[in-house]
Amino acid sequence: RALSPTPCGWSPPGGGGGGGLPASPRGGYGGYGGPALGGFGGGTQHLVTGAAMAALGVGQGGGWGGPSAAPTSSSAAPPGSIGMRSAAPSSVGMGPSMSKRAPTTTRSPSSGAGVKAAAFARVGEPEEAPGTPPENPGLIGNCLLCLPEATLKILGLVPNIDDKGAENKRMWLGRVWQLRSLALKKYRRNVLANQPALSYVARMKLDQDLKDPRKRELLLNMQKVWRGAVLRSAASLRSVLGCLDYHIAAYQGVVLFMHGSGGMTYNNVRYARKLAAMGFIVICPDSMAGGEFRHRDVRGVITADTKTPYWGDIGLYTSAAEGQYTYNTSADDVVANPEKFRKLYENVFRMRSAEMHWILGRLPMQMKIRGVFTMGQSEGAMTVARFDDRRYKAMIRGRIISAFSVEYCYFTPSREAGIYGGNPEVATLNLIGDADQYFGNIKSVARDVAAKGSGGWGDNEITGNGFKQMKKQGIRRGLVCVMEGAMHDASETHDNFLRDILRAFLSSPHECHKIVEQWEYDHYLTEKIKVVEVDSSVPGVRMLIKVGKMNFDSKMEYGEEIAKRQMITVRKEAERRRQAKSSLVQQTGGLRRSSISPRRSSVSPPRQPAIRSPRGIVTSLGRPEMNVQKVVTLNAESSEDWNANLGTLKQLPVDQFGVPLGKTGGGGALGNGGAYSSNGSPNGGSGGGFDRTKDFSSSYTGGGGAGGGGGGWTGGGSAAG
Repeated sequence: RALSPTPCGWSPPGGGGGGGLPASPRGGYGGYGGPALGGFGGGTQHLVTGAAMAALGVGQGGGWGGPSAAPTSSSAAPPGSIGMRSAAPSSVGMGPSMSKRAPTTTRSPSSGAGVKAAAFARVGEPEEAPGTPPENPGLIGNCLLCLPEATLKILGLVPNIDDKGAENKRMWLGRVWQLRSLALKKYRRNVLANQPALSYVARMKLDQDLKDPRKRELLLNMQKVWRGAVLRSAASLRSVLGCLDYHIAAYQGVVLFMHGSGGMTYNNVRYARKLAAMGFIVICPDSMAGGEFRHRDVRGVITADTKTPYWGDIGLYTSAAEGQYTYNTSADDVVANPEKFRKLYENVFRMRSAEMHWILGRLPMQMKIRGVFTMGQSEGAMTVARFDDRRYKAMIRGRIISAFSVEYCYFTPSREAGIYGGNPEVATLNLIGDADQYFGNIKSVARDVAAKGSGGWGDNEITGNGFKQMKKQGIRRGLVCVMEGAMHDASETHDNFLRDILRAFLSSPHECHKIVEQWEYDHYLTEKIKVVEVDSSVPGVRMLIKVGKMNFDSKMEYGEEIAKRQMITVRKEAERRRQAKSSLVQQTGGLRRSSISPRRSSVSPPRQPAIRSPRGIVTSLGRPEMNVQKVVTLNAESSEDWNANLGTLKQLPVDQFGVPLGKTGGGGALGNGGAYSSNGSPNGGSGGGFDRTKDFSSSYTGGGGAGGGGGGWTGGGSAAG
């Protein structure tokens, strides 16, 4: 990575700036040098977002240094830019400001962003999808799609929806018929408009052929076949999403999402936005739009200027639901007319499962190969739980059941209906709140109906989750999360946790029983999660966990909460080390380190020149001389240091993730690394030049090169890199 082709062939890298003050005793990472560029500035890489947290001593890796024509320059270019020769165009950089700069036409063709821009140009400028629906769109046409950012660039769509707390709209929410109308619009403009008109001779020949009965019959049959092919294409998602098959990174995966009894409203749309923000294409069949058995009037299309609040209803419908399959469940109504509701819930399941079969059978080939996750909320979750997916075999990668307890209750007309209906080999995630007003094990409709002597039905002991049935059926990989205090809409109290669990499950569904183990590095989540039961009595592993109430407001941006969680983790680690040190002092009886250290040789090697670190601890460029007390001071584990750091942190600008940014350090090919901390402390260390007499590894991989200091022990560098 440090060597890149230049007009003159291969050129050596510039020296990296020194690493910043580390958040752990291992030291900071130095930056990479570039091809005849300045050094990459000091600072360690943030574990999650890559942004700078200068007050905590965690840098972003710094910015590129100045142009190589000024080898003594110590000033860094702005984050996100690369200083190059004046004859060469400026190339897109690596800092957080990259996403905020307007695109230019002078980018280097070899840069990653330049390649993306060229590929984007091939599909034309993004356009708004047309807003006039056809006369009868059908199930596929009315199907809602929530598309991630990468997919929009291929389809040529203007974003019209954002995620929670995002400044700019980067996703798209709309119906399939809009994509088909946009494709037809482009076809008419780019293909039909450029076709020459039939000549007089061609028209005369066609009229002559139509006078022949045999030829006329052949042409009419061909017309019928063509019209049938067009209709079959319109009844498939391949016609609008098939072009994505030719792009390897157009999306992360596909989720077939089944909405609740009210349609795509409130938390149903929030789920779609979460998943699309993770890079998934979310396909949502809308049984409320144009359905025979229930119906809601659909509003106009969402445009780039439409307000799309994350909390609340974005208004996809303009009327209430009506039809024979609509309902508003109350325990008294169910008990008063049990046969009516048993038949109603069974018919609803059959209708919704038919929607799932129709969609899964009409996906593009590559989507079938890569696999599909099925997910549902409330009524949709009941459908996903009972859905027989065995015919699709390995195509179903996992199922997610939200706000439904898979057990015999009022929503399942018989005991046979209160089970998992699909392949037990499919990994399953069940998300439900313990205060769910419909299916919880406290005061809920399911519990009230089961308790009624006459007219009621359901298990005598409602558990409020699907773990009992999961054990009984031997689901090979299963995880049940019961969220404390969460109601039917769990996003109101656990929105960011839902992002954590969905991301973990979707990345590796068959290791869902190891998610708790994966989270052991996050002290905040570890404290919130309690493993209630683990079952491995039959092949596979099933786990039931209880998730406590969140300390942070659900309306907080996910990136901001992650930053605060990391602060908690660092504090916990500091407290753990403090206790370990206190225990060590007690075990040694308070002896000084010198009294238990091995005797030094009478002939001491010459000491290297000492430097003073930002914390005021004198260290050397070689092995540091410090005692235990100084190590503790170096890592800033006292509450006073933390309070000071947090005070500084609040005054810093933040990036798109809500993580504080510091100033960037690190300068030229032979220059010095600058400071990146907002308070000007020299955390960056010194940059280094490239020494042709030394091996590459001693010059560009460390905190500094052979020509300069690397920032001392705290920076993780040395004179040798």
